[in-house]
Amino acid sequence: MPGTVCLTFDLDAVSLWISSRRPSTPSAISRGEYGPEVGLPRILKLLARHSIEATFFIPGMVAELYPDSVRMIQDHGHELGTHGDTHDKLGGESRENERRILERGIDRLVKVSGEMPVGFRAPAWDLSFSTIENLAALGIRYDSSQFASDFQPYRARTGDRVEDGEWIRGEIGSIWEFPVAWELDDVPYFLVQPPGYPGGADPRVVGRIWQDELDYMVAYEPSGTFTLTMHPQVIGRGPRVLMLDRFIQHAKDQGCEFGTLRGRLDRLDGQ
Repeated sequence: MPGTVCLTFDLDAVSLWISSRRPSTPSAISRGEYGPEVGLPRILKLLARHSIEATFFIPGMVAELYPDSVRMIQDHGHELGTHGDTHDKLGGESRENERRILERGIDRLVKVSGEMPVGFRAPAWDLSFSTIENLAALGIRYDSSQFASDFQPYRARTGDRVEDGEWIRGEIGSIWEFPVAWELDDVPYFLVQPPGYPGGADPRVVGRIWQDELDYMVAYEPSGTFTLTMHPQVIGRGPRVLMLDRFIQHAKDQGCEFGTLRGRLDRLDGQ
């Protein structure tokens, strides 16, 4: 088998511009509105045409603001994962305060969706040294926020710490990690937000990068999991939807299968 492709989407919506990118303005917030109002329907239509189930990570605040979007994702058969509460970064939070943030994000998502998520992705991929332990205590079974591999899921550690400039490793925990990469994220290429994100990359160039990454997995790590991270307010623009369409077709031509992260997790746990 050439491998599994997991398409994942972070439905940050307005939370990206209210919490992580203060100060907020009506113009900035309207960029977030584009995600659920324009980008999401296009993505769902594309996935339906290809008969693909994907994973959507949603902050608790966004679930409450856009309950119809959450239900639309569910109605199309996709997985829901938790993405924190208000898209604030977790690094630097105390263990206790972080747990309250995580719990509130889960509770708000469950209140709208009626289902308990098993997966988590940290806002901005920013974990604290307590996050994995907190997730396990809250019943989360996998994370997708770390970078220690590319195509091979692994068990995340708990108890890592840094003391006096020395890194001290913790112990392997129960949480599975589906690794991510900035190279396989749409934001660095496309989000126009100077000076940090100049954006404006050519979708055909980016699509070729993603296809080349996939081709390596197919050739050298055929049992791998290819995790692609996207955001409806970014990937949802027309030329980028076309790029994603071409990538999906390329993966199909390579003989790859598609699935949710939860589906991949169930297979890992069943081994």
